[in-house]
Amino acid sequence: MTNYLNPNGSQRIFPGGNDNPYWTIQNKPITSGINRFIGIANVNYNPFSFLNLTYRLGTDLYTENFKAVRMPGTLEADALKGAIGQNTNTNQITTSTFIATAKKTFSDDYNFSLAIGNNIENTRVQTLTANAINFIDPTFPSINNTIATDRSVSETLNRRRIVGVFGDFNFDWKNIIYVNLRARNDWTSTIPVGDNAFFYPAISTSVVLTDLLKELKLKSDDQIFSYGKIRAAYSNVGKDAPPHVTTTSLAAVTNTFTINPRGFITNANNAFGNPQLVPEFTRAFEVGADLRFIKNRFGIDFTYYRSKSDNQILATRVPPSAGAFLTYLNGGAIQNKGIEVVLNARAIIKKDFRWTIDINFAHNKSIVKELPGALDRVELSDAWVAANAAQGAAFLNGSLFGINGNVWKRNAQGQLLLSNTGYPQVQTALANIGDRNPDFTSGISNTFNYKNFSLSFMVDIRVGGDVFNATENSLVRSGLSTKTLDRGSKVFDGIIESTGLPSAISVPLNQNYYQTIYANQGYDFVENGSWYRLRYATLTYNMPNSFLAKTKLKGLAFTVTGRNLVLITKYSGVDPEVSGSGAGVGGSGSFGFDNLGIPATRGVDMGLRLTF
Repeated sequence: MTNYLNPNGSQRIFPGGNDNPYWTIQNKPITSGINRFIGIANVNYNPFSFLNLTYRLGTDLYTENFKAVRMPGTLEADALKGAIGQNTNTNQITTSTFIATAKKTFSDDYNFSLAIGNNIENTRVQTLTANAINFIDPTFPSINNTIATDRSVSETLNRRRIVGVFGDFNFDWKNIIYVNLRARNDWTSTIPVGDNAFFYPAISTSVVLTDLLKELKLKSDDQIFSYGKIRAAYSNVGKDAPPHVTTTSLAAVTNTFTINPRGFITNANNAFGNPQLVPEFTRAFEVGADLRFIKNRFGIDFTYYRSKSDNQILATRVPPSAGAFLTYLNGGAIQNKGIEVVLNARAIIKKDFRWTIDINFAHNKSIVKELPGALDRVELSDAWVAANAAQGAAFLNGSLFGINGNVWKRNAQGQLLLSNTGYPQVQTALANIGDRNPDFTSGISNTFNYKNFSLSFMVDIRVGGDVFNATENSLVRSGLSTKTLDRGSKVFDGIIESTGLPSAISVPLNQNYYQTIYANQGYDFVENGSWYRLRYATLTYNMPNSFLAKTKLKGLAFTVTGRNLVLITKYSGVDPEVSGSGAGVGGSGSFGFDNLGIPATRGVDMGLRLTF
């Protein structure tokens, strides 16, 4: 591949129809540069001993200049004579916050504090985009090196402003019993006037049991029950919509098939506007306890939580006859409930040797309780696999992290409905073929200290959670998967759909079957994504004080850390810890899709720490 040029300087063409990577390095550069300014001003004033006034004003302004060039000679069909795309993004977030805080103590036992304030956040994002093709001079990549009809320019502007007032009241009795009351009201520019104000309160409380028992003369020391605290909280949080989704945007289009060839039509690339949107709310309840025993040598922290999000603002698909592919609707409701447990122990404490261990456990279940209208699912299309065999989706009365995939066509009795040639057929509607959410996750951390040496490592555990192996699906299509080793013939157990009679047709399991029939269903590519992983291991040596006494150093330590060292899993791909569209995709539809990805990097870090 390094021999990528012909004698005349053109690119050597290799089978596959893609540009040679070495040619790409030289002829398809991508550059990006950012200029950023961050400014913060703060005023703090105490007019009385019990009152503090604070005002903060800050802005974050940055401009990103991006350019992508494809020089003439590329195999990309839309850039054979060269192409260039560049955009300038100007982003600014400005925040203004005023807080007045009053604190007072009565009888040395009762402590009160009250904070009231105002917050304003203003966001502005402007993007200028220019594209051009067909360079006049094939050696000069520039927008100016094209004719006017081969250029296009566009601009987008997104603005959002939210104004809020809030209050925060705290009370405690002898630092034993705590109560916190909070409330906020926001006005947003992304919801139509009349529904754009939303109020949300919260309350939390906690009790330090050990101190309360001492106060009541029921406990005298910390030998057995060293520390205990219980807590509970309830909150209601509001959320507005993305900017500019309440009205339908238009696009300027020139055509030659109408009486008036110029004008504005609905921009099908943007969501169809919905002027009926209202804010969504998430109500959450949580209880927990922090307990420690035997002079804090053993401890447990337990949390149970339950939350429900109502009137969720969802981007859902609509019929193309609407003039767009998506629209934002209220109506989704999602319930989350789970537990989190942390166990810690100083298992061994000797003069020269110590061992501490921490174990965490987490279980969460996300169920879709409601969807807008008659929808039975919402497609989370952050990642599609080849031929659209599967995608992420949230299913009504099912998991928020389901897998929406193709399955074989069957009748009500579960029998395969075969084609006239005797092969299975993919049914029209996609089905729920998996749940990417794990049953539970856990981590076990150990630290061993022996004199001046320290060894710590963490074992990361995930049990359950499906992964769609799109890499295997791609290998099947190219005949490189072990799933395609059976090249014999088979009579599929099913009925011919057109006749209703059992099939007796022996069909060949050739490459055409695997590539155009078998790979189009997704069920056989869903695998269990459980793993046991040595996430890291660190060895540290601290130089003894006897040596440091001869120097001006207060501390000297050498460390070696190995990361992602061991992976134990039954998953057949490279690594079940995957995201189909890479780390840059923010949606929940991407994780759990192994889509031609690469495994996580195994690495070793070496460090030296000096303390003066």
